[in-house]
Amino acid sequence: MTYLIWSALASTAVISLEFLFRRGLVWQDNLIWLIPAAVVANYLIYRLVTTAPTYVLAFAAFQLTNLTLRTGLSHFVLDEPIKKGSLVAVVALAAAIGIGNAWK
Repeated sequence: MTYLIWSALASTAVISLEFLFRRGLVWQDNLIWLIPAAVVANYLIYRLVTTAPTYVLAFAAFQLTNLTLRTGLSHFVLDEPIKKGSLVAVVALAAAIGIGNAWK
């Protein structure tokens, strides 16, 4: 289950960079810290993939944490409405991870 922790960390790194770009960050002016941030995000994804039991569970876990963080950020920080499809996708991905862990 440590792959879920790596998934949450990787999603946090990726979504925080995405949020900064949505707020108008210019990447050419900030390469000095964007390159290390991208390296950290790639390392966290590497750890996620190597600790997950299967690639399918790694993909589902990353998508679940990514979608959850993106939905929460959009709703609570950017004041955008949450679409029903996003909530259905979160439930479906959580069910897929639960079934994948129970199936072992």
